[in-house]
Amino acid sequence: MLRVAFYTVSRHVLAAVMVGLTTGLLLLFRRWVTTPTVALLYLLPVGLSTAFWGLGSGLVGGLGAFVAFNYFFLPPYFTLHVLRAEDIVVQAAHQFADLGMREETQRHSLQMREQR
Repeated sequence: MLRVAFYTVSRHVLAAVMVGLTTGLLLLFRRWVTTPTVALLYLLPVGLSTAFWGLGSGLVGGLGAFVAFNYFFLPPYFTLHVLRAEDIVVQAAHQFADLGMREETQRHSLQMREQR
């Protein structure tokens, strides 16, 4: 039982670490990337964490990406407040894309397990 709990928590932590590393890389290139590009690049750690560690880790990664995107890349920076309506649209589109990717990845993983 303890081993299962540790495995579950470690997968969620790894998903959060992937989002953190992505945030660090995106902050390095902040001058050269646009807001929609940042939103799309956050789909990578979310999709990878869903593919490798399941839907729960994808949800953790998606939530972390949502908060990091808002906090670091939307003005006013370093707050969770959004000034422009178009930024809310970008965030909503990002969340819908995350949800679609998580569902598709989960379905693909189930199909692969059934084929084995």
